[in-house]
Amino acid sequence: MRGRALPLPLQGVLSLNPSVFDIRFEGIIGAHEDRHGVYDTASDKWRLILCERHKKYQAGMWESDHWDRDFKRLFGPVEMDSSGTMIQTFGSKRFALFGSSDRKIKIRTYPDLEPAGELKIEMPPWHDDHGTRIWPTSSPFLQATLHPTLPS
Repeated sequence: MRGRALPLPLQGVLSLNPSVFDIRFEGIIGAHEDRHGVYDTASDKWRLILCERHKKYQAGMWESDHWDRDFKRLFGPVEMDSSGTMIQTFGSKRFALFGSSDRKIKIRTYPDLEPAGELKIEMPPWHDDHGTRIWPTSSPFLQATLHPTLPS
């Protein structure tokens, strides 16, 4: 859930039990956007990548022992503006992805957010004169059109 045209952006957090389609409102995030969280079994922590509000929005990796509280920044924020975030597995490795105003989807190592490449998109969801930022987490056709350019 997202609030628009507000003096301070906010996003709501909803949980879903897909077996019974039980949607619950859990709370609000004031000032940070576009979060994506996973449970990391290797670290026994909840990991959350999000766009932190500074002078511009910048991706950062956070972690907690709990899925719903006490998150602390682990890595970041990255140097460039960021939009939309995703923790994605390619092969057997996790990576952090986010869009940027340069019309690219950045790939960073997980969880330390070191540069690892960019995604090449066959049908990018922007035009030459507008739509310069992409949200990988909300592009419905992303999985079908991604071609990762990853270091070996």
